[in-house]
Order: sequence, then structure tokens, then C-alpha cells
Amino acid sequence: MIKELYCERFKQQKIAFKQGLNVVLGDDVGSNSIGKSTALLAIDYMLGGNHYQNKSDIINHVGHHTVFASFVFNNENYYFARKTENSDTVFKSTSDYHIIEGSEMTLTQYRDFLQDKYSLDIFGCTLRTFIGLFARIYDRGNYIETLPLQEHQSESMESGIMRLVKIFGIYEEIETLDKNVKTLSERNKVLKKALSIDLIKGVKNKTEAKKIAGQIKSLQQDIDVLTVELTSREVPLNVVQLHKVLSIKEELAKIQAIKYKVDIKLRRIQNNLQQSKQNSVIDLAKLKMFFPEANIMEIAKINHFHSSLCNVLADEMTTQIASLTNYRAKLDACERNLLESIKEVVVETNATKIGVQQLAAMQKKMLELVEATSNYEKENSYNKEKKDAEVLYNNTLQKKLTEIQQFLNAKISDYNGTVYDNKKKPPLLTLQPKRYIYDCPDDEGTGSRYSGLVLFDLSVFKSTKVPVLFHDSLILKNIEDRAIETIMKLYETFNEKQIFIAFDKKTSYSKETQDIVIRNKVLELATNGHELFGEQWSRTKTE
Repeated sequence: MIKELYCERFKQQKIAFKQGLNVVLGDDVGSNSIGKSTALLAIDYMLGGNHYQNKSDIINHVGHHTVFASFVFNNENYYFARKTENSDTVFKSTSDYHIIEGSEMTLTQYRDFLQDKYSLDIFGCTLRTFIGLFARIYDRGNYIETLPLQEHQSESMESGIMRLVKIFGIYEEIETLDKNVKTLSERNKVLKKALSIDLIKGVKNKTEAKKIAGQIKSLQQDIDVLTVELTSREVPLNVVQLHKVLSIKEELAKIQAIKYKVDIKLRRIQNNLQQSKQNSVIDLAKLKMFFPEANIMEIAKINHFHSSLCNVLADEMTTQIASLTNYRAKLDACERNLLESIKEVVVETNATKIGVQQLAAMQKKMLELVEATSNYEKENSYNKEKKDAEVLYNNTLQKKLTEIQQFLNAKISDYNGTVYDNKKKPPLLTLQPKRYIYDCPDDEGTGSRYSGLVLFDLSVFKSTKVPVLFHDSLILKNIEDRAIETIMKLYETFNEKQIFIAFDKKTSYSKETQDIVIRNKVLELATNGHELFGEQWSRTKTE
């Protein structure tokens, strides 16, 4: 636990704490701007928080300074210091609060140390996962009574819900399912990108898939017929003519390969004029991961060429398009000449040779169509896997959230019955994966909502490893007096953890409540030189 706070700029330089309730007490008129919230922020600061040093009014009036703290864990004392001018560095200190030279550690290391000493060994959680939300102090902005899961006003509901999942120790299973969804989504993205830029063959839609299926069936019939026809012929092939054709076809294949590369290059340059590199270049590592059969070496060459073009100015791209277009025209002419040469040889060759060539072409086309169909089926299969993974994730998460919801609502109801003597309906928490609701049925009063916030915190505090709880006077002063009387009794029952509250106007309450306040007071502040820093300066905000 945190045992003591020391700062030479404080009016009361040492503030000693204890297990259970610790009260920062204001005066009987509820004076503002005397340092109650700031004192709570200073405690949170030494628990790894990052708001105290950002209070410009303090730095402007007091200047940069050092805050020290002592902790006790398993009967062993530890001493640390943080400077407001360099809050990302924490120092070890002596027991009389002098910084030890060469003892620097990062803020992360400091938080890790405290997390270990507080035994907060829950998967996915850091020290601030447990503390940040429940340090409900004015300047931190996390005290909206209907949004108890938001650490700050801009945080999404989903993030707040996931923090609650972590605190309750069920995040590991959820994260595993979530990672699976993300992996499958990335795989689908890679496949879709590869298909969109023709790195692998594919089918656009169900209609086209049906059409291709018909083409495959028809082509297979033609192949079967031609195969039978060729195998039944006894006419020998003309070897000389065959070698001629094969030689020409080798040259033709080279030309066609170059044309393909040129076409790819042209397409990449043209795409670059329309879209960014990020949207056009495929991640080859991911493509290899998901499609090991792909020709990565060849694709890498194409991909690298395109990537290099992404940094070229538009006019340079235009010049290259013109050059490549001209080059392609020459390739077209060369291809035509080679095709004519083949025709000349074919005129001389026999029917069997022509049939063999036709069969080879048909088989090649068949392979292309089968590949496209296979990738289409693969895409559909991948989409189903992803959808199934999402359903499993959402169903599992919702089941866990319902369990938390039922547990907390039962605990909140118990506390509510104690505070209001079972005469008021308890607040209700409804949890969903991306949103939640926390409200008081048939009661929109400010007092009921703020007491609901306190009851929510106490319920989580009681049921989890959350080590400390902060409630500023802003929260408590909005709750009706009779409820405060009971809440103060509840605070005092938490004698194995630490609660820090700012409290005003103790004489407005019963003697029993006053006794609780006095018994647990660690710091008392007032106007006229009794402020936290011994002075009061103008503020537009209230504590």
C-alpha cells in the first residue's frame, strides 16, 4: 500500500496513509480551490498517474517540484520520487526523502514494479488498468455518473467494456478469439487484394462462377473428344515440322511473357495515377503465408517495379506509359510475325500436329479456369470461416458480459438496499460488446445517479483486485445526506484496501458520520493559509 506522501511545497509536507479509508477533509463551508482534488491527484501521481503534472495552475504558481512517496509491501518499505518537469522518470529515494543518484527508472518500469507488488497478475492488465478508471478525481474527467466505464470522456464504450473484462480476469479467452478473427480478416484482405490486381486468377461473383463452370464442362468434353481422336490416328508426326513449330512457339512464349510483364507494368503505373501506394502494393509476406503455391519470385519483381513507381512524379509516369505503350506495339508486331510463321509451318504439317497444339491450348485454358474457380471457392470458404469466427467471438464475449452484468447487478442491488433501506430501485447495468447502459430505473435525479456511481465502484472494488479507489468531493456532494451517512459506513468496511476521498461540510452530518471522518482524516484543508500549498489562487474550475 502507499504509506506516505511528501512534498516540501505542501503546507503539510508529510501526509500519512493507512489501510482502509483515507479522508482529505475540506472546511465546513465547502470552500473550493483549496487543494482537495489536487491532493488526490498527487496520490494518484505516485501510483503512476499522469494528470497532476499537467495542472498548469500549480506549475504557474508553485513552480516545478518533486513529489515523494513511500510504500509498504510484505512489511518492507520502498521510497520513490517523481519530478513534475520530467514525469516519465522515477527515482528511488532515501527514507528521509532524498533522491538517490543513479537510481533512475522509466515510468513503465515503476508501474511494473507496483503492479508486481500489488499482485495484479491478470492477463492483459497493467497497473493503470486497475487504477485509472477508479481514480475519480475532478481534473481527470471520469466522473460522469451514467458512464462508469469511461476513463475519459472521449474513450469509446467498447474500450471501457473491454477494460472491465480484463479486470474480471476473463480477457485471455476473448483475446484469443479476437486474434483469430483479425488473422482471418487479414488473410481475406490479402486474397481480395491479390485478386483485385490480377496477381492470382479469380471469379468476380456467383453468376460468373456459374458461367465458368459451364465453360469447364464444355471444354472438358472437347478435350475428351480430341484426345480420343488423336489417340486413334496412325499418321506419324513430321519431326522436322514439329521442331520448327516448337522453336517458334518458344520465341512466341518469350514475347508473350514480356508482353504480360509490360501489361502489368502499364497497369501499375496507371493505377498509381489514381490511387496511393498503400492501396496498390500487396504485402508479399502475407501473400506467401496464405498462398504458398503462388510464384512469389515473379510477383515480387512485378510488385517491386510498381512500388518504385509510386514515388515518381505524374509526368514521369506519363512518359513511362508512352514509352511502354510504344514498346508493347513493337511486341505486338513481333507476336503477329511469329504467329504467321507458325501458320506457314502448320500449312505444311499434318492434322495430328494441329490437333496436339489444340489439345495443349485447351488444357492450358482448362487449368486457368479451374484455378479461378478454386480461388473463388477459397474466397467463399475464407469468408465463411471469418464470419463463423466473428459469431463465436461475439457470442462468447456476450456470454461473459452477461455473467459480469448479473454478478455486478446483484452486488449493486445489495449495496443499494443497504444505502436506501430497500426503499429505492437499484441502478441496473446492461452490457453488450460495443455499448452499455447504466441507469437508475424511474429515477433521473442527480443524487441517485451519483450514488449509483459510488455503488458501482464499490461493487467492482469488492469483487476484483482493484487496489485503490478515489472519490472526489464533486461526486459525494451531489448525493443526498442520508445516503452519504450509509456510504461512509460502507467505505470504512474496506480495511484490506485503500480508499481516498475528498469530503466537505462534516458538521452537516450525524455525529456517527463525523466520527468516521475524524477517525480516517489524513489531511485537513481550509482557506487563509491552510490550503494544500498554503495559498489560494483564482480558478475557473471547481473542485
